[in-house]
This record gives sequence, structure tokens and C-alpha cells, in this order.
Amino acid sequence: VAVQELTFEQKAHSTVFSPDNHWLLVPATGPNKVFINHFAAQVGSTEPNDPPFANGPAGENDARQPRHLIFHPNLSIAYTTNERDQPGVGVWQWDTEKGTLISIQNIVTQPEGFDGRITTADLHLTRDARFLYVSNRDNSKRRSPTGKDSIVGFSVDPQTGRLKLIGHNPCERVPRSFTIDKLGKYLYVAGQGDARLGAYRIEESGVLKKITKYEVGNGPIWVEALSILR
Repeated sequence: VAVQELTFEQKAHSTVFSPDNHWLLVPATGPNKVFINHFAAQVGSTEPNDPPFANGPAGENDARQPRHLIFHPNLSIAYTTNERDQPGVGVWQWDTEKGTLISIQNIVTQPEGFDGRITTADLHLTRDARFLYVSNRDNSKRRSPTGKDSIVGFSVDPQTGRLKLIGHNPCERVPRSFTIDKLGKYLYVAGQGDARLGAYRIEESGVLKKITKYEVGNGPIWVEALSILR
């Protein structure tokens, strides 16, 4: 039974609850906003905050467009993938009392010197929050590999949550989704463009080391790692 139907501007791409379960955040690529609603957990309903959204990062060539959002487990920090035109990752200061986001850092992940079309998709932190990873999709030539599809790794400052680039790790074609296992040791990439699942070990430095790849069904768009008890 539906409790409530929420209406946002175009291209509301994902939803995430705040760590305290008091807020529902909805990144929307179309209007370049993160919508923020107060969440009443006991009844399952929401209402727009005041203000009802945070504007996405802008300036220079604009766009950016927040797509996915995650929270740091120990700091009042959130991260978004910024999908287009200046594709990369955004770092936000989160105020859980007011339900507000303030942009504090944006890093473009387009490879230097590459004039093709890169868009970002997914992002994840390791369980210990030492590393953050973002997927770069090369949309300039989907049918022919250019080697620019990658998982971009960052080290995370434990005090501020700010990011420092580790490097670009080449991966499967069009990595729309990836996941990290619950122990934070392995990373798995779904290659939407080549029907493959790539398995990587997360080294102590945060660099990814390819272990193997698996042929899967056409167009995998989501992958999740689950722990099975025996």
C-alpha cells in the first residue's frame, strides 16, 4: 500500500536516507539539485525541507548534475557523483539538524587531455572510509573501447572528509554500477557495454588490482555484493 507519492523535477535519479533516518535526499540530474525532505519514520511520510533542495555545483561550464549520494559513516559529510559536462565527485558538508548541504569540494574525473564524452555514475566508500571510488563511463564510442572507462580512486581525509586523487583504474565498458564487499577487500564492476563482471582486489594503497572477469547477460546495470552465512 502506497503511503505517499512524491513529485520532483525531472530526472530524480536516486534516493537515500540520512544516517539518523530523519531525512530523505533525492539527487536529480535534470535540474542540478539535491532535494531534501524531512522524513517521519513512524508513519513513513515526508515533507519538503525549508529550503527544499540544495543546488548542485555550478560555474564555468556548469551542468555537473548530482546523480548518486552517499554519507560518510563518521563525519557530517556527503558525497555525490556529478554526472555531466564537468563529470566527477562532489563533497558536501551535511547539517543533520537543519537538513542542509553545502558544497565544499568538487573534483573533475575526466582524464586529462581526453576530448571524448565522460559521464560519472556510481560511487562507494570502503567500510573503513579510507577510500572512495567513482565510476567513469566513456560515452563517446560505446561500441569500440577507448580504455577510458575507469573506476577512479580517492583517499579520504579522516578529519575533513575531503578527497585526494589516487588514480584511474581501467575497467569494463560503461561501468554504470559497481559494489564493494562488506569487508572492504574486493570491488566488483558491472560492464553495461561489454556484458562482463570484473573482480578487483583493493590494495593497501587503494589501487585496484584485477583478479578476474566473468561473462554475464547483456547490459548489466546493477551489481550488489552479499554476505552469505554458512
